Amino acid sequence: MATLTFPAHKLCCVRGNDNDFLLAVTGTCIQSLSRSNGELLDVWPRVSPEDSSSENDEENERPSKRVKLGHADNPSLGREVSELSEASIEIVAEGKQRQKGERRRPKIPDTTLPHITHLVVASDGKHAVAITAEDKAVRVLSISPRGRLRQESLRSMPKKSCAIILSPDEQIILTADKFGDVYSLPLHPRADYQRKVEQPQPDGLFEPSASALTVHTKRNLDALKQQQKQKQKQGRKEGPDFEHKLLLGHVSLLTDLVVAQGSVGGKLRPFILTADRDEHIRVSRGMPQTHVIHAFCLGHTEFISKLCIVPWAPEVLVAGNGEPSLCVYDWQSGCQMSRFDLRDNLRGEIDTIATTGTQSREKLCVSGIWPVTVSYAQSNTTASSLLVALEGLPVLFGFQMSGFELRHIQTVVLDGNVLDVVQTAQEEVLISIDTIHASGSCKEFRPGDTLDTARIDTFTATTTEHTDNGNSRIDEDAKTSAIVQLLPSKRAVKHQIRPIPASQTTRQDEPLENDTRWKKYEKPYSFIGELIYGLENLRKRRGLPAEDEEAEMEEAQIGDEELEGTSERA
Repeated sequence: MATLTFPAHKLCCVRGNDNDFLLAVTGTCIQSLSRSNGELLDVWPRVSPEDSSSENDEENERPSKRVKLGHADNPSLGREVSELSEASIEIVAEGKQRQKGERRRPKIPDTTLPHITHLVVASDGKHAVAITAEDKAVRVLSISPRGRLRQESLRSMPKKSCAIILSPDEQIILTADKFGDVYSLPLHPRADYQRKVEQPQPDGLFEPSASALTVHTKRNLDALKQQQKQKQKQGRKEGPDFEHKLLLGHVSLLTDLVVAQGSVGGKLRPFILTADRDEHIRVSRGMPQTHVIHAFCLGHTEFISKLCIVPWAPEVLVAGNGEPSLCVYDWQSGCQMSRFDLRDNLRGEIDTIATTGTQSREKLCVSGIWPVTVSYAQSNTTASSLLVALEGLPVLFGFQMSGFELRHIQTVVLDGNVLDVVQTAQEEVLISIDTIHASGSCKEFRPGDTLDTARIDTFTATTTEHTDNGNSRIDEDAKTSAIVQLLPSKRAVKHQIRPIPASQTTRQDEPLENDTRWKKYEKPYSFIGELIYGLENLRKRRGLPAEDEEAEMEEAQIGDEELEGTSERA
């Protein structure tokens, strides 16, 4: 049986002064690759001796701290995970104290690392911010001019983050978690920060604000006497010990987060747009007035999966959902200007592609929206388009935007499910392909002889007249002016991505067989698909009894602890 390796499920382009780098997330690692020749420059975290060969990094990095991860069923059982050298991860708690005279059991090495779910890079290419799932941590990494990665800080959030962005000045990190809260953290923690500690209440009886002079009825007097006999209440639970601020909150699980700038009274002001599982898009004012709701963008019938502020038209918001459809808004007024239903308008193409895999045509959702721009220095003009992917399908749809209207112009068929897309400075488009699941499936693996390591396909973004070229199809009804077309690049480089094992076992789907989340319902993902996909878990199961629907909502919110066990087994 072949060994599964993680595909590159997140991509970020780092634009440096001398060279461009590509950061690729492969499960538990971030790999730094050269864009000129595809050479592997660095792997973080460094789990092998050759990864730590740089003398400068050995001198600059401090001794690793340890973060305790509680067990989902018994918080007293913990593992210590190193921040910088996860090769030394060990299970140190056995749940029982060693009896006198009993031999000390040897420490069991554990190579399970926290999985990286999100990655963003500052525009200056000097810092990257990553989210790891099991320890709910926000990690800030520095990027050297040679593409070396070094961790600068680690901050564990109260709940697992599901979206992350940087503020316009890139000095503040904004994170949204699964309990509907949005927090702000400084990119670089202050060394002189001191958390405000509440003064402990002195021991004694509780003193209510009411007295016998203000309470007159017999029933209220009896209640007052009972309150006076009570002891002081326990102090509130302490939060994180690093600088952070709660900005806003939803009553539902958050799915995406973007920042934008809009004109208010002739002045540009910042705004924060947040989407949740309950089909709401909230437009809030930027810091420090995030408690002020500016507008709501409504009209969805399923969960919202992706938000995109169109760069060349910053007043336009494109939102993808689980219907699946694309809704176009004038986000400052909250008005829905147009709607493009992917299942109705592209039924023929989706049916043709979906029949090759096991992905249900009735349960599709938008997994990504990426703007692509091609500039022409000679004529000082640009052409732009939006690329849209559906979860679990090996296809990219290209859209041309005219005002608030979307027009389908191209369909790019690939030989694997689309995971992420990024545009480089050379106007090339890199597409990360799922190399372990069968095309059109998030559950079935490829045959062992066709398994491959992480793969990134290179396309050239150009403007041409509509033609049928290889695996690209152009809509004959689309306007030929300023159409961005993706064509396979003739100068593509092979990225030397190091294989990262996805499981310590062979190609089997057994780790989730006893998972309580799937006792009643058929699971939509394999145990690796749970880590690189996961949007289908947001879909509400209509028509359930009241108690089942309430339990299903709880499962979606407490998925942090559930997935910790899943990733450990994977």
